[in-house]
Amino acid sequence: MKLDLGVRSDQIILPRLQTVTFKQLSSSHFHPYRCSSMVRVVVVGDAQVGKSSIIKCYISNTFDENLAPVIPIAVLPPDASPERVPLTLVDTSSRDWNMLEEEVRQADVAVVVYAADKPDTLGRVTSHWLPMLQATKESIPVVVAGNKLDLRSGDAHSIESELRNAAAPIMESFSIVETCIDCSAKRMINIPEVMLFATKAVLHPSAPLYDAVRHELKPLCIKALKRIFNQCDGDADGVLSDVELNKFQVSCFGSQLLQNQVYGIKNVLRRNLPDGVTERGITFVGFVYLLTLFIQRGRTETTWEVLRAYGYGLDLRLRRETLPNLGNEHRDQCHQLTDEALVFLETLFLKHDTDKDGSLSPDELQSLFDPTPGIPWDDAKQVTSTDKRGQIDLKGFIAQWVACCYLNPLGCMESLVYLGFRGGKESSVEGAIAVSQRRSVEHLQGTRTRTVFRITLLGVGGVDPFVFARSLLPRNVQEGGSDEQLGKESLSPLVISKVAATTDFHLIVESVSLMNEHDVSKVKDVERDGKGSDCIVIFYPSQVQSSFSLAWDAYAQLSRVNEGSPILFAEVNNKTSEEVDDIAIQSPSETCAQHHLPLPLQLSHDGEGDQDLSPLWSSVVEACLQPHKSSPVLAERKRKRSMWKRLGQISCYSALVLAGLAVALSRARSLKG
Repeated sequence: MKLDLGVRSDQIILPRLQTVTFKQLSSSHFHPYRCSSMVRVVVVGDAQVGKSSIIKCYISNTFDENLAPVIPIAVLPPDASPERVPLTLVDTSSRDWNMLEEEVRQADVAVVVYAADKPDTLGRVTSHWLPMLQATKESIPVVVAGNKLDLRSGDAHSIESELRNAAAPIMESFSIVETCIDCSAKRMINIPEVMLFATKAVLHPSAPLYDAVRHELKPLCIKALKRIFNQCDGDADGVLSDVELNKFQVSCFGSQLLQNQVYGIKNVLRRNLPDGVTERGITFVGFVYLLTLFIQRGRTETTWEVLRAYGYGLDLRLRRETLPNLGNEHRDQCHQLTDEALVFLETLFLKHDTDKDGSLSPDELQSLFDPTPGIPWDDAKQVTSTDKRGQIDLKGFIAQWVACCYLNPLGCMESLVYLGFRGGKESSVEGAIAVSQRRSVEHLQGTRTRTVFRITLLGVGGVDPFVFARSLLPRNVQEGGSDEQLGKESLSPLVISKVAATTDFHLIVESVSLMNEHDVSKVKDVERDGKGSDCIVIFYPSQVQSSFSLAWDAYAQLSRVNEGSPILFAEVNNKTSEEVDDIAIQSPSETCAQHHLPLPLQLSHDGEGDQDLSPLWSSVVEACLQPHKSSPVLAERKRKRSMWKRLGQISCYSALVLAGLAVALSRARSLKG
């Protein structure tokens, strides 16, 4: 396959007596896309237009005047089609409406036949058959075939011009129409091409790529080509040099362009799109123009071959099999970005920060994610670090990616592939995401491989934990909107990067308000079914002492499913509250001390957000780094492990001493003897 246009860009090659609007194929340029699935073609149209004759002629290469009204279904092997796929050809009767609709539903593509010598049958293509097909199976691709071309009067040029004029409005009015072609079963004209175009409409459809009304590529196709162009533009200078163009050629088609072919491509661009080429190479608009030209000439398989070479499916999204397998993680493991991925993302941020102000404007952010289906998170200013204008900065950008990797690793991997990440070996993205050790192993051994911690804040007795979660955000974000605007939904995560100067990890903070004991179950379910939390903080009001019983109930239930992760209590003194409840039998501090838990943190909340909450987050950080100090379960496990370790050491020392005594005794006996 060559990326060789072959003719001037203002020419459209059409075989004699064949009319194809915008889409044309020359067999010498055909390159099949191998596919093992069968293509089912249903042939519909008015009576006596030659539906059965087209099928019979294609199967046997002969014309039969005496065919049955409807011939049996024909199943053809792959060798019968230039596309090398099995074909099922289904004839229909316009009188058996129920059967016809059922066949349309089962079909991959429809061929609508009209009689070229009967204008009324052409009119019914738009008034009856195409609307019926859209109503029955909305997305079915269609080939419109004008049969009995041999019965038309006039010279070849006038016939071709007349049919071209008739075909253009059909394709502009009905997006499902892939091709309009004229043929003759009796004269054996273009019959193979009818089925070839039908097969191409399934394997290499133009509809996902090209807007036939606007005569331009669709947005998703442009996004895909933008990603491909960026990956081929190795030096990121915005153009494809001759070397880069040939690397693209080899990766898609397995062979290099000759130098005169490169010159020819550039000359086409210079003549028709001066902005498409510079002295240094082909620009992105030129790259798009060339691949659009292939589609307009009916060579959609060329554009699809490019897209498939870079992992795209018919929906113009990366195929699942092109993404690496992340493996099966245990529920107490987490996915996190590697240093290589973090460097890639930082470089990407700096590249798209065109005004060098340290943050990404909406336009800059959109430009960065142009090659992807979309930004993989909601409004970042709600949940992470931004500048005074609410534009995400580098710290917040990295934090959002860390959270995306933790919460949706497959989606994160997909986005990184769209953005062009490659690991140590070419075309590999396996080096982007790593899996941490199991939390239980880290707790037991006192090691830490994870760089991201999940924190859950629970509020009981009317305490809103989201207030404390917001305290981690920059001041301008806290003042930028109400709680509702800032995502105050249950388990809506805030993404915090590097809480203190001495830390090198990220926090994903989620908040839940518990109105009564029944609400505990929704958090318990999250802990049981999700990744679990590295630390849980339960807030309760100091003015309502009985609310600690609800906090304690939450602790009791969560401690059963959280595998020993630390759970902290925080007593909130709300200066605006006057309610006091003294019915508690035992104070929270006494209860915590009795169960070997850290004493409740003492916090104040004046409703204005001016309180110093650094002690809270210092305690959370310490609990994540040294969980055994805040969890009696882990402390007991560590104590037992140390005890068994000491016993093992004592046993080894004892064995060595006994062995030494035995050797000494043996020597003494030998000397005595």
